Formats: sequence, C-alpha cells, structure tokens
Amino acid sequence: MIKNRNSTSVYPVILCGGSGKRLWPVSRESIPKQFYDFFGKGSSFQSSVSRSLSIKFKGINLKTPLVITNKDYKFLAQDQVKNISNFDLDYILEPEGKNTAPSLTLAALNCYQNDKDSVMVVSSSDHFLPNINNFVSTIEKAIKIAKSNDFVLVGVKPTNPSSEFGYIECNKDLKNKSALQVLNFYEKPSQNSAKSFLSKGNFLWNAGIFVVKAQVWLEAIEFFDTKLYGLCKKSFEDRECSANFISPSHIFFKKIKSNSIDYAVLQKCKNTKFSLRAVELKSRWHDLGTWNSFWQLFKNKFSSNLIFGDVIATKISNSIIYSTSRLVVANNLDDIILVETPDAIMIRKKSCLESQGEIIELLKKTKRLEGKLNRKEFRPWGWFDVLDSSNGYKVKKIFINPNSSLSLQKHNKRSEHWVVIKGEVNVICGFKRLRLKENESFFVPKNIKHRLFNKSKDPVEIIEVQTGEYLEEDDIIRFEDNYQRPLKGES
Repeated sequence: MIKNRNSTSVYPVILCGGSGKRLWPVSRESIPKQFYDFFGKGSSFQSSVSRSLSIKFKGINLKTPLVITNKDYKFLAQDQVKNISNFDLDYILEPEGKNTAPSLTLAALNCYQNDKDSVMVVSSSDHFLPNINNFVSTIEKAIKIAKSNDFVLVGVKPTNPSSEFGYIECNKDLKNKSALQVLNFYEKPSQNSAKSFLSKGNFLWNAGIFVVKAQVWLEAIEFFDTKLYGLCKKSFEDRECSANFISPSHIFFKKIKSNSIDYAVLQKCKNTKFSLRAVELKSRWHDLGTWNSFWQLFKNKFSSNLIFGDVIATKISNSIIYSTSRLVVANNLDDIILVETPDAIMIRKKSCLESQGEIIELLKKTKRLEGKLNRKEFRPWGWFDVLDSSNGYKVKKIFINPNSSLSLQKHNKRSEHWVVIKGEVNVICGFKRLRLKENESFFVPKNIKHRLFNKSKDPVEIIEVQTGEYLEEDDIIRFEDNYQRPLKGES
C-alpha cells in the first residue's frame, strides 16, 4: 500500500454479489460466475482484486480493498484472494442480497468512519478489462475530479450497437478529453436505439465503475432514499466484527428494499445538487454476464465458434461448446450453446436470448437442486465433490488445503470410510491419533468424534464413502473449529 499522511485516502470497493443465473449451468448460487475460473486464468473476482491493487500513483494513500459479498461466500472469496495476494482484504458480509445500493451504502459508512474525506473506487467483480495501465490512468483522472464532490462514472466507447449494456449520454463529443457532463442513462435499450446512440458519438457504455467520495454517496442516498439509508446505518452500527470481516445486523438489513446504484441515486441526480461527470476508459471492456458475452469476446474469428474443454467439433459454426468434465462430440450444428458440467448439460439456440431465462424458470418450477447447487462445494479448509450417491451411501472426493483442518465433529446417522489418494493426513478418531499416507484407509463409526488435519505444505486428497440412513450435511455436531462456524452444520 502507498502511505502518505497528506494524500487522499482511496478505498477500492468491489461489489461481489449476484448469482450469475444467465451463465447456468456453470454459474449457480453456490458458486456464482464471479468466483468461477472459466478458462483456467483465474476468476473475474480475482481479476477485479488485481486491478484494485494496481491503483498506485502519486498523491493517494491506497487503502486495503473492501469486498462486499454475501455471507455464504465468505471463505470462497478469502481463499481466492490468498492465491493472488500476499495479504488479505477487508470484507462486508451481507446477510442476504439486496442489490448494489445497500451494498455501496454499507461500504461508504465503513470508509467514512475511517476517513471522512475518503474516495471510493467502486467496481463490479464480473467484468473483462485487460488494459491495466489505461485503467489506472483513467482512475487517477476520476479521483482528481471526485475530490470536488462530483460523481465520476467510467464509460467505454461503444464498438457495436449492443442492447445488453447500459448507455451514458454525455453533453460533449467524446473527442474532448476533459470530463464530460452526464445528461441521461439508458439501461439496456432496444437495438434501434443502440444504433442511434452509436451514430451520435456522444454515448458511452456504462462500465459499472465509478468514483465518488464516501461522504457524497451517503448524502445522496440519504437525500433520494431516506429509509434505505436509515436501515443501512442501523444495520452497520449494530454490526459484528471478526478479524477483517464485518457482518451487518440482519434485523435491520432484511427490512431494506432491494435497489441498484443506478436507480436509487445516479438516474435521479439531474437538476439536483449532485453533479455527474464521466471519463472515458480506452480499453477493451465487457460485462461477462451471459454466454453470448463470452462468445463475443473469445470466439474464433474464422469459425465464429467458442470451443473449450474436451471437445471434438466438425462443421460447427456460430456456436459455443463448453465442456468441464467429459468428452463432447458435435457435428453439423449452427447457432447453438452447449454447456457440459458433471451434473447438468444445457443445449439451446444461441440467438434466442430469452431462452436462458426460460430455462432458469423451468428449473425453479421443477424444484431441481441443480438449478442452485454445484456438485463441488467449497469450505474454508478446501472443497469436496460428490462423485456418486444413492440410498444408503454417498461418495465424495475431499480436497484439503495446505495447513488446514476440518472441524472436530461427529455424526449421529452415518459412518465414514476414508482412503488417502494424495499426500499425508493426520487423523483424530476418538482416542486414536494417527497419520495416513497414500493408499492407506481408515473407518470412522457414527457417534465418534473425529478430525482431519493437513499439516503439510501440499494439498491432500481423500476419497470418502459415507454409509447410513441419513447423509445430508446438517448431520454434523461440531466441537472445535478453526473458522468460528456454528456448532451444527457444514463440515
């Protein structure tokens, strides 16, 4: 971090909510799109963190980035940060999703408490933005403007008449390099309107990045939505803190009406004391919210296909074929999206944008767990993948991070059989203490306290076979835990 007592305190604020339903079956509520590594180069959340840490220039005091996310993603977010940063971030853990306006209000309350003149650089966690140098120079310009109590929106010059993005109308031609006055917002306009915006030359795509003083945001949200502000303030004041985690009070937070930053404040600023400015970011940019957005970014320029994973494809055009775990063979197809995961396969017309929403509604209607839950579930100590299950048994692959351990626990209704397939693990089972190596196994009877420790610098992998009358995750009674989790619940 850059430290200078006479400089401006700058807090990167990363909004990390949302379930990413438009990218099902890969993105689901249990592991939403911002945390998923789609192409083996890290998640978009990790990219957002890296960008935030790159905001370094003279005259600012870069503070620890602040992540606003759901409480269910606490350890998932923290684990991903550990893979790219030498230090941890600060987190505000929302008890439930209420859209971006409450999220930013909580962040602003925290930043303002720490420094009344602090400036927030607010960004979403699901964007593609590869030009870091241009990003930093644009943010530097935006911070200087924001210090005069303006909202400063970052926009990108449109390259096509997309109807999937929001548009910012400015009062000057974009060739003018000074800050632009914002006239209007247009959220996902029609194709014809988008074509008109493109031809006029004074419109920007709304990149979902903006810079504002914490005090200015709090004044604005109190002015436009007094009730939301009041409930956020009470929820923040009644918060619980543990290390670098802030948990707002659910008693007040649950009463908040969902609202976005744009609708709650930005679109209401016209003809008020709150001034909106815009600066142009000269970089490739994309909102990674749909399969079509991935196709537009990463398609092969010759075949117009996006193909990833174990795929054999011939005579395919204008399509996406994405495999995560199995061989997919496709022939003589056009305009399709085929996405394979271990427990669900989706096939639909690529050009039929509304069909993704129809699929999600169908999954809800039929109450399929695959609509919300991934087969792989993450825990603070690692993850597990349910390989197979049926009446009376469940087979899991368990991955334990280096220097990590599961809780000391027991089960009332199931026994467990462990086989170590990689690494060495320390075991507590009743009064027994032992160390298991690769190809060694152990049996844990029900109602016996047990625990797994990985004390090494390398990960451990175990195959666990559960047997019993009831095999759900809530059959856990916890006695000790390194992660301050409830006494009953997940492993």
